[in-house]
Amino acid sequence: MGLLTGDDLRLTLEESAEIARLRADRGLPQETIEHVHALVDGWAAGLMLMLESLRRGIDLQAVEETTREGILHYFGNEIFAKISPEVQDFFLRTAFLPQLTVKMAEELTGLPQAGFMLAGLMRNNYFIDQRYRQEPVYQYHPLFRTFLRRKAQAVFLPEPFKDLNRKAIHLLETTGQIEEAFILAREADDLEIMKRIILQQAPTLQGQGRLDLLAEWLEGLPSDLIEQDAWLLFWQGAAGYVRDPLLSRDFLERAFELFKQKGEIAYMLLAWSSIIRVIIHCIKGYDQLDHWIDELNTHIRDPLQEFPSPWIGAQVTTCMFSALAQRQSGHPEIEQWSNRALVLTEAPEFKSDRTMVLFHLILYGVYAGRFDKATLALELLSSLNQTLEIKSLVRIWGYFGEAMFFEIAGFPEKCEKAVSEGLEYFRTVGWHSMDDFLLFHAIQNSLNMNDTVKARLFINRLSPSMTNPEMENRAMSSRDQYIYYYTVAREELIRGTYDQAAIHGEQALRYALESGAPFIIGVAYLLKAAIMNHRGLDDKARDYLYQGLAYSRQIKSLFLDFNARLQQAHLAFKNQEKSQGLTFLREALTLGKEAKLLNTYID
Repeated sequence: MGLLTGDDLRLTLEESAEIARLRADRGLPQETIEHVHALVDGWAAGLMLMLESLRRGIDLQAVEETTREGILHYFGNEIFAKISPEVQDFFLRTAFLPQLTVKMAEELTGLPQAGFMLAGLMRNNYFIDQRYRQEPVYQYHPLFRTFLRRKAQAVFLPEPFKDLNRKAIHLLETTGQIEEAFILAREADDLEIMKRIILQQAPTLQGQGRLDLLAEWLEGLPSDLIEQDAWLLFWQGAAGYVRDPLLSRDFLERAFELFKQKGEIAYMLLAWSSIIRVIIHCIKGYDQLDHWIDELNTHIRDPLQEFPSPWIGAQVTTCMFSALAQRQSGHPEIEQWSNRALVLTEAPEFKSDRTMVLFHLILYGVYAGRFDKATLALELLSSLNQTLEIKSLVRIWGYFGEAMFFEIAGFPEKCEKAVSEGLEYFRTVGWHSMDDFLLFHAIQNSLNMNDTVKARLFINRLSPSMTNPEMENRAMSSRDQYIYYYTVAREELIRGTYDQAAIHGEQALRYALESGAPFIIGVAYLLKAAIMNHRGLDDKARDYLYQGLAYSRQIKSLFLDFNARLQQAHLAFKNQEKSQGLTFLREALTLGKEAKLLNTYID
């Protein structure tokens, strides 16, 4: 004779589906069956109540409300009212915990015999399950726990209820169940505990790239509480920069000023770091990075100086190097900042920062024509990316880094593979707002091979707000606009429709200038020069070339310099200036050999 457990008595999804097929007058969608099964957690009686309501024609949302109340009423009249006061009290106290061990039950109830009571409830199948990990773990049926939690609020006075809830939260925290602890605090509207958990856990969540969860937690706090606290303002900004970067920056700048007024330099540095992240994410107004780079230099004059903590050191060096790579890649101390950032982000808890550092090392290597440095950074980033949690936002750096490097370095098959894997990843986790940046490199990769057919297929996959001018709005960043116009202008240049290319090239330059990103601006000027060259407007072509070269020198970009020299050679040869053309060509080939450049990029 065997012993039946709660698992043995619980219906499987397949069994629930079969019962639904037999009991319902009309076929129920599989999605509805799965939803109902999950709601009642395989409880047969609950399933029958749900199906009966659906059979009577009540819609699913109404069924959930009416049947849920019916089930809770059943718990009250048929079960709870018929058990002893001692067991009732045990139920009410232990229901504060979503899962509990014998030790947790003993601490929460004060009963040394709690283990025997749990075992008795299991034997009598009192809507409780048992799981075996390192020790037995119990949990009530979700609907039964809902009933018990409601009952506890009615039975216990406010202060005892609050004390019990906080005791349960403490037990969850000590066993590492932080998210469950926060949920318990939020359900009780315990703002003091919610705030404490947020401030304690925010650095860890940021390090793990779990900013969505942090943002969700902060949404549970009233706005007036956040406005009065510099740390809450800081985390509100840090957590929201992906979803609403402009609002995020506003929170961070207010936090920065509050910390600065209080003389809390260490915390001010953290706010500074997050402001840099927001500006980089927006890719609009990169010229504003200059102000914040100068701001840091008033407090940190030497990249090698000690920081208030390893965490602050990782944040500041990561963001300073990233800001320099994006805006001032010719800065005399950029190598020192990159080396310092690599050292300070080695610890596992700084994976998020390290991915950002490695991405910008790839970027810096590509801009400067240091493909050896970029290749090493790419290898480290690709390896690190595989160790991150599936839904970690910082994994985007890995996919962007691979797509950008392989496209610009001239490895078309690897670029296409990186883009494909990145798009599949974004599809899996639902981050389609990131698709366009990968598609941009897929388009450029195709155009590098003069494959305008494939390029057009990728262009057609860009967001509708990009490809339909009527949908253009302020929400689109300069980066979005630049991606579209640059892509289309280059495609038209290859196709030979030069007048259209000139129109779109002008728009690409406009948004490149608005972005404030020197490399993007330099590329846009060189594109305009190529278009003018093909249109026979040589003087204008030279003007654009000189402006592109100015940006190249500003950021010390061998890549831009190489492409500019090739265009100068083309112009000279076209105008029968053979000697000057050979000089430019020789200079271009020397640069290309030095930097191992395989891709001309500008047509």
